[in-house]
Amino acid sequence: HDEFWLPIQVVTQLKPKPTADQSRMAEDEFTPVRHRRGRQRPAPTVKITKEMLALGEEEWSEATEAEMIVARKHVEAAMKEEYIKMMVKDIAESLERFWEELSAVQSALSEAAREATPKSNLDIVCYGIGNFSKSQASRLQLALLCALKQRWDANTSLFDPILSPKERSLAADFGLNLLEQNDMGLHKTKEGVKTLFFMPHCCLEMYNNVLWGHWGNSHALSRIAILGNSFSHYQLSRSDAQLHKQAPCVLEACSFMEEHEIHTSCPLETAFNDLALHTFPPASLAKVSEQVWGEGGPATSGAELLVGP
Repeated sequence: HDEFWLPIQVVTQLKPKPTADQSRMAEDEFTPVRHRRGRQRPAPTVKITKEMLALGEEEWSEATEAEMIVARKHVEAAMKEEYIKMMVKDIAESLERFWEELSAVQSALSEAAREATPKSNLDIVCYGIGNFSKSQASRLQLALLCALKQRWDANTSLFDPILSPKERSLAADFGLNLLEQNDMGLHKTKEGVKTLFFMPHCCLEMYNNVLWGHWGNSHALSRIAILGNSFSHYQLSRSDAQLHKQAPCVLEACSFMEEHEIHTSCPLETAFNDLALHTFPPASLAKVSEQVWGEGGPATSGAELLVGP
């Protein structure tokens, strides 16, 4: 059979090769395109056919110097665009309001607990940015990521297995740390440090695994936020049975999350469509039953991969 198994993240951002028209547009102007604690669970995997893998073969080829010059210029230009600035403002205001709630909870802790909490401002972890040397949508997403990093002077890390060496070098030039290991979204956040997971157009399974990495730990969940596809829209577009099978943590999180839709005037709608900020308030987490925590689990099927624009 022409199929085999690979980790989920390998296919989160396989993007179609740009058409001739899109390539010409890119040359002329910047046209946006669209643990729970306890026993260890099996690492999530997805069945990949040779046909699916073939979609990404050219994307994995080394970017040219000309492509990298264009990519750098477009990312830097996009960071100055008003719609990027307005998105940063919207995301920041929503997150900072939420952090005020966390501060109120923190003030109720003992002096010893407050002293043990790191004073770091924010970490940002990005999954699946895609080949920004070739994709306009990926460049816009990278511009937003860099703008958010600047907003808070945040320690920002990036992982995507399809990045070429030149793309990795450019990401480092923008001050991003390159993660070497594919953790399947099960990133271990620092104790007490707020973490924003930047995941526009990642697959549903990846959102599930970010949640699973903190599942059952209210303290850890309250200190993460996920910027990605709307969980509410997933819930509306699938039956509970389907969503539970594909991403049980996402389904259960819909009952205690707060979701803030991010609007944008970006000319390329598909770059940021369906984008929302998800937070997990301590007051809501305090009401979650052990039964709900028991319903979570890692994503183990690849029923429908959202591979981005």
